[in-house]
Amino acid sequence: MPQITFLPGNETFEVNEGFKILVCAVRNKISIQYGCGSARCGTCGVKITGDCVLSELTAAETELLEKMGLPLDGTVRLACQTKILSGSAVVDLDYQLTYSPDDRLD
Repeated sequence: MPQITFLPGNETFEVNEGFKILVCAVRNKISIQYGCGSARCGTCGVKITGDCVLSELTAAETELLEKMGLPLDGTVRLACQTKILSGSAVVDLDYQLTYSPDDRLD
């Protein structure tokens, strides 16, 4: 069963395959910044590491990350769009403190 660990609190949760990172955070009362939940605002960007397999970048996610000037290599993802398919994902929520969608979107 896939696992998601949220940093900085180091809290780990088992989830079903295909579970969205944002849904896991909200359901487990993890403090994550988010707004629209549909790849329009960019607030839920997180840095992801680990031996996980994630869903592919959606077109909307790619477009928004590119517009915000954030990496498109899969290390930064929108929690509202990203599903964990297998393995263990480490989600660094402190990354959300390194950028502001308001500064990057016109």
